[in-house]
Amino acid sequence: TVDLSTGNDVDSLAVAISGTGTLEFGDTDGLTVTTVDGTNGVATTAGDISITAGGDDSVLTVSQAITTGGGADTSSVTLTADKMTIGAGVTTGTAAGAFALLQPETVADAVDGLDLGGADATNTLGLTDAELDFVNTGASGVLRVGSASTSGNVVVSAALTPANTVNLSILSGGTITQSGVGTVTETGLRLSAAGDVTLNLANDFDTLAVSAASQTVAITDADGFAVGTVDGVNGIASGQLTLVSTTGNVSVSDNSVAKDVDASGAVSITASADNASFTVAANANVETSSGGVTITADDMDLGGAITATGQTVLLKSATAGDAINLGTNAAVADTLELNDAELDLVTASTLQVGAAAAGAVTVS
Repeated sequence: TVDLSTGNDVDSLAVAISGTGTLEFGDTDGLTVTTVDGTNGVATTAGDISITAGGDDSVLTVSQAITTGGGADTSSVTLTADKMTIGAGVTTGTAAGAFALLQPETVADAVDGLDLGGADATNTLGLTDAELDFVNTGASGVLRVGSASTSGNVVVSAALTPANTVNLSILSGGTITQSGVGTVTETGLRLSAAGDVTLNLANDFDTLAVSAASQTVAITDADGFAVGTVDGVNGIASGQLTLVSTTGNVSVSDNSVAKDVDASGAVSITASADNASFTVAANANVETSSGGVTITADDMDLGGAITATGQTVLLKSATAGDAINLGTNAAVADTLELNDAELDLVTASTLQVGAAAAGAVTVS
């Protein structure tokens, strides 16, 4: 184990640690991971690695690989700097619990933002998609970017498609937004923020988890997703919540928590496509304390609860003219079907099924 966490001032760094030793290295300003005296980059064998370029707007450059070996273990790599240039591999363990964390330095100042897709700038850590492609966390690890300890905001300014990770966590002590062509494509997406979260472009993720209690959250996905567990965050905690799937289905999984969607404002969940479905898994719960719940989908399967005590729950089709059948659920196309057992799972002062644009209503 090498612990040189403070007070160092080097320009070039290379470290080789055998066994299961770890590395913690902190520099007073910028440094480059490179080749020194025949040693290339930084390597351990399943030992955690942490490298910090201290000071305001210092640069951490990765020109030779940083690796914990890429084995089936939970080893992690943490890189901390206000600016980074990543041009070589950053490899962690591949088991669940392994992670790579790329975050701004917060001792010199705590206002640094994050531009995912853009370049470094004053008080902004920029990480391009090409740089994120160098990070390899295997089949079960997580790539984490940002920090809840900084008050700066996170913006996704260019398309992100991390090539060697399956789970992406975006962390912010401020807001999380996107602009231009700044879409996010990843299997699992975790969003944790102290401010509002707005990702309304054509994102593409399979599993979504959000920690933004009391904040306004609005998220769009291109082809369907499940509210689930990603990187230790179970389901969604928010204020007002708007979720939209443009072409696919939306489901809420049972994440073994009391409230799989835990909102304090109005909840709106929409599966926009013709005959797309909304599903609440058995034992799952979609709940808000104010503002009510609106579910818009041509097909619904309620195996778990929708709870809006003292409020209104509205269940309606996305496609105008679709029929409604109350009393059965036989998956008939172009018909919103809800049986008695499903309606029993809704807690509200007012339950409304259908809207003015609906077709014929049958109570079967």
